Amino acid sequence: MFNTIIKDSFPITGEYEWFEINPFVCGSDYLDGFIPTKYFGSKFQDGVCIKIRPEESIGYFLGIFGSPYNFNIGDLLLQIVQSIPEKFVLKYQIINYVHSFIKEYDFAKINVLPSKISNPTYKMSSSQYQEKFLTLADAGFDFDISIPPLLKRKVDIIICCDDSSDACKKGFPELKMAKRYANYHGFKFPSLKYYTQITSNLFIFDCDENGKINRKIPTIIYFINPIQESMLKMQYSKKEFDNLCDYMKNMVIKNKTVISQAIIQKVNYKSF
Repeated sequence: MFNTIIKDSFPITGEYEWFEINPFVCGSDYLDGFIPTKYFGSKFQDGVCIKIRPEESIGYFLGIFGSPYNFNIGDLLLQIVQSIPEKFVLKYQIINYVHSFIKEYDFAKINVLPSKISNPTYKMSSSQYQEKFLTLADAGFDFDISIPPLLKRKVDIIICCDDSSDACKKGFPELKMAKRYANYHGFKFPSLKYYTQITSNLFIFDCDENGKINRKIPTIIYFINPIQESMLKMQYSKKEFDNLCDYMKNMVIKNKTVISQAIIQKVNYKSF
């Protein structure tokens, strides 16, 4: 499951809406529409495919999933405020203000080197965005963990493998951005104040804001990759790639008992 953001949504909603792409379907709740992934980029009108394009290669998709070149002034402002240290208590109030500021002054309207595709919900009355094209970009412009599609599915357990460049910073900055997204969209999300630390790179979040285990909110099993690589790096050696991926893979395998115990505990709480 891969995710991009719809750059065109920010001037309308003041937030980046997410666009999901998996081997079977792609689309967005914001657009109120999903299509088979093999038709990604084909032309649609009023919910009907009017021109089929050849199925895109995995290289084409990877170019969209990792597209830091597709930015605007608003993205630069957000990157600046998101880099504020977590110990600064007003950080997320400032981020909320900057979101409003960007929307008010249209700083997210013009993108450098935009990645555009045909909008599958073009002219559909149910869609919140009916223009002919969508501008898609790396979801890291919003935050670096692909939790939104799982939140909308209301899953019980989320296993999150954070390879972002700030994963090792104190305060779980990427999870905080995910929580901000969840709160904005009305999704359940565990408290980040209360957690069980299994190792220096593995945490479990399953409590509400009162520190109580709550069966109605998802449990997040959070792996942090201590091997750091810049997300803006455009090329990796085979050794760098293998080190980054293999460390996370081995860490998940090593802690499979922790994962199974969390699943059992969730099932037990759901049965009450």
